[in-house]
Amino acid sequence: MDILIALPVILMVIFNPSIITMASTLYAETFFMALSILTIRYFHLYFEEIEPLTNAKVRRDFVFKTDIKRVLGLAFFVLALYLSRTVGLLIAGIIFLFFILHKKFVAALAFTSSMILVVMLFVGTKKLVWDIPVFANSQLSGLRNIDFYDASKGQETFTGYLVRLRDNSKLYISNHLLRGLGFIQFNSKKQSEKLVYAIFVVSIFLFLAVFKKNKYIAFAGLYGFGMCILSFIILQVYWNQERYIFPFVPFILIFWIGSIYLLLSQYFNKSAPLRVALTIILPFITLMTYSKQVNFIRLQEGLTGNYFYGQPIEWINYYQSFKFVAQNEYKDKLTAVRKPSLAKIYSGGIDFYGISTTNEATDIDKFY
Repeated sequence: MDILIALPVILMVIFNPSIITMASTLYAETFFMALSILTIRYFHLYFEEIEPLTNAKVRRDFVFKTDIKRVLGLAFFVLALYLSRTVGLLIAGIIFLFFILHKKFVAALAFTSSMILVVMLFVGTKKLVWDIPVFANSQLSGLRNIDFYDASKGQETFTGYLVRLRDNSKLYISNHLLRGLGFIQFNSKKQSEKLVYAIFVVSIFLFLAVFKKNKYIAFAGLYGFGMCILSFIILQVYWNQERYIFPFVPFILIFWIGSIYLLLSQYFNKSAPLRVALTIILPFITLMTYSKQVNFIRLQEGLTGNYFYGQPIEWINYYQSFKFVAQNEYKDKLTAVRKPSLAKIYSGGIDFYGISTTNEATDIDKFY
């Protein structure tokens, strides 16, 4: 990748406070992001073999003898993405579409068959070893409901999914994405449907403009926006958490910056100074938006080991309850919690049973 594309993307990601927070507290999103990069890199290496950028004469479709291991390996990577986050399975559709767009119909069929085989092996192993029903996935079932936590309301309709797509696009594209990149203030709550449409129209134009010029930049856009759109269809609007979109931000940045640089170099003979200037300015915008000293005392206290300093009392009690369980662990029982991964960290490595099918309690009377 051109350093003028990679450098601003890297700087805008590593200095992004939202991503830094996820990397230091939640872990799951940044792990998913890293696994996505490995999966896409593996896919690129294979795609370069059948569709090289520099030598059109050796371009070909899938050949069983030479490519089957590659395609099976890709299917296992996709399965790993799914296991880290349910939405990871959607990348299979992005890869399939990319094969089709490049007329690699046999490769698309081979990849689909490999995915079916790998998934069957996975669910079959769960059934045989742990006696888990083949299609048991409470999270997938919940995503099809009108209300994730209340199945009695029925399953979502086609119109309902379109409403989710519209509302989530306003939340995540016109607010979370732009706020996270530093283009609007961090505490801004503004949403704009017109801005969402403008971003999608410009992004579609950029995709069509670079599709035949650089397939990897085009794939970054297809993956970044494709995963966002598919996520917006299935996510409940009331969840409204920026962590759902940030694993795809690096790919959106690669697509936007790479497309602009590619078009500048094609239509302007002396565009190098302008591209260098943009490489400096874009990360600077993010840094300027977030270059404020906040919670410095809290940071000092945290570095000295006082992890609870400045936390709300309910969170302090929540963390301390994990420690209590660790000190009074029952070997034949598991404690049920809302956030089992967080509980495991603050308890010193004790396993907890996660609850994901019941909404968070907002009324203490519900416990009596």
